[in-house]
Amino acid sequence: MKYKSFIIIFALAFSLGVFKCSLAQTLDTQATDTQATAQNTTTKDQTVNKDAPGNPANNQVVSRDAIGLRVVPNPEHLSPLAWYYKNIKVKGAPQSMLVDGYEAVRDGRTVYVNAAKIVSGISRCSGTNKICTSDSQCGNIIDPGITNLPSRFISTAWAAGTCSVSDIPELYTNIYIISYNQNPEASTTDIFGQLLQYWKFNIDIKNCSKTVTQICSENGDCPRTPSDSETCGPAGFCSQTTNKTCIIDADCAQGEYCNSKKSTIIRDTKRLVDLGEVKIKLEDYNDIVHSYPKLDSGTYLTNRTISTWPSWSATFSSTIGSAMPTDSINKLGKCKTDDNENVRFEASTCWDEANKEFAGGANPLTLPANSRAYYYQYKPADNSFSFCTIAESGYILAKAPFSPLCQTGRSCNINCSNKQCGDNGCGGTCGTCTSGQTCQSGHCRNNSNLQD
Repeated sequence: MKYKSFIIIFALAFSLGVFKCSLAQTLDTQATDTQATAQNTTTKDQTVNKDAPGNPANNQVVSRDAIGLRVVPNPEHLSPLAWYYKNIKVKGAPQSMLVDGYEAVRDGRTVYVNAAKIVSGISRCSGTNKICTSDSQCGNIIDPGITNLPSRFISTAWAAGTCSVSDIPELYTNIYIISYNQNPEASTTDIFGQLLQYWKFNIDIKNCSKTVTQICSENGDCPRTPSDSETCGPAGFCSQTTNKTCIIDADCAQGEYCNSKKSTIIRDTKRLVDLGEVKIKLEDYNDIVHSYPKLDSGTYLTNRTISTWPSWSATFSSTIGSAMPTDSINKLGKCKTDDNENVRFEASTCWDEANKEFAGGANPLTLPANSRAYYYQYKPADNSFSFCTIAESGYILAKAPFSPLCQTGRSCNINCSNKQCGDNGCGGTCGTCTSGQTCQSGHCRNNSNLQD
């Protein structure tokens, strides 16, 4: 599916009264193959929208100012700050902010927002989550052991079969750029502030009021009992103050998060950003040190750490030389389902110090159910790593909610010099021997001539 950026120009028409607006319907949009622009007529002194209520024919003042919106696809899932530094030639001093819960930066008159759009009608290869446009993209099976892919982002599943429309939507990210002209009137800056305040994304995303993981379009889609019927809407409830409704995390008290479908999309958008940025840091580190970060000591499990463990900052971040991100929720699930066994483990780390035991999986490192945290594992045997998060929304690569989403990498030097067989140093082999022969010291020898 191809996406193009597009621009909308808002002509500003206002009377002496208070300007109020809602951007929900206007700006919750996805760049598609069809470009969309406002129907405007430009004169020497003013920009006038033909149908705007501020048309001079309506005896209202028409401003010379304008506010423009541009939507640019963000396939690399860059943060707004990273996108800014990569694409803006004349740079200022961007300041971080949030717009409807999404990360944004503001540089003077312009705001850049990295927000998600959930797109339905995506075609995928049968039996996989790979996005496709034709059957020819689903016929070749690539060796899943290959990790040095040209893209620095998450690889899709290896596909084979036919390409058909999937009933599972996909999360895409765009950079939404909104700006106003130089030397604006005071009313223009006020209007711009209102636009940022009332800008709403993902207005079509709704969930059941109690069963918040269930998406819906009307009340009839939600569970109903004789004594209680759930309603369909954008709101969920706060993680601890469960009688308080919310749509995004900011609606809840500090330290809480929102249980709503939209909030999971916002958090997954941040996780995609973090995965991409950590991948770059790890590859840069490997380019210099010729190894991904080793955690030989200072952590509960050798070469493994979790964002809720002390070693995340004390060992992992210090080894990298910069602070590593943590998950928006950053909490582990219940360590053990059995309450009698669960008491052995410290709740925030799921580590049993007395028995030196982690409640999740140790190798490969896996988290207890319902966890939302980041985790890293290094494998020195082939100088490889995995850096993972837990995706909540169910809209990324058709993964079910609470599925691991990982970045991986492997970098080693294949060494088959003067070797016919045996380990190549990267988890593969330099060759195999024929029947009646055995690989010994890198050479195929007849079984009758094996050396002691």
